[in-house]
Amino acid sequence: MATPCGLQKEDWSLAAHFFASVYEMHDDPDAFIAGIKDGSVKLADDDVFNALMDTFDVMKANNWMKDAPLSAVREDTEMYLALGEIAFKYGGNWDWSDIKEFEPDANLGMMPIPSALEGYNEKLVGGGSKYFFIDNSVSAEQQEAAKQFLNWLVYDEAGQDFLVNTCALVPAFSNITLPVSDPLGASVKSFADTGAMVGNYNYLPDDHYAKIGISFQKYLGDQIDRAGFADEVTAYWATRVSLQLQIGRYSDETKYPEL
Repeated sequence: MATPCGLQKEDWSLAAHFFASVYEMHDDPDAFIAGIKDGSVKLADDDVFNALMDTFDVMKANNWMKDAPLSAVREDTEMYLALGEIAFKYGGNWDWSDIKEFEPDANLGMMPIPSALEGYNEKLVGGGSKYFFIDNSVSAEQQEAAKQFLNWLVYDEAGQDFLVNTCALVPAFSNITLPVSDPLGASVKSFADTGAMVGNYNYLPDDHYAKIGISFQKYLGDQIDRAGFADEVTAYWATRVSLQLQIGRYSDETKYPEL
């Protein structure tokens, strides 16, 4: 077998990552989503949506499991990538945890999603997708212990080693200078270090990837066409209230002082 591309069928990959790029590649994701909700934005006519779906269609047509895409096993796709049987796979640096089991010396890296979108072929979509919060309803002693743990992660050498090498994460803090240990993470860091990143949009409803993921799986399996997919996404947003949680929004200039 030698085919160009691998696609995953998982709802989180399709909806929480690939489709989320449709929001993230707009200058104002909040305004774009609000437009879908109130009908002022027609998703089927949106240039970003269509450019990314054009790219997805190329990957879909060249997918190693194109005849049965909803039966693809993620680990099989990663194995074929590691062994050089496929050249490209949509995913993220988290995939290294599986790829290394098949070929720990695989010479791999990350690249932006190719598209007709001007200015985006040089940028990765990425950033912090998980956050720590300290519960203010617990005791003062528990809150202090949580602060000490977070400071240990960021400022203690053992904590930094745990974050970078054990957890294989790309650190968000400039004081952590340990080299990222895996090739996919190192590739992500190279984009981050040069400012070539499109930030994650982390304010989607909890059921977004499950609901949109089902619709995207139907598209992947040729059960609906692009117009039908756009209609299902629009219907999803029509049922959602307009309030967006604004917790923990940071600008690029945010400093991270000791807690």
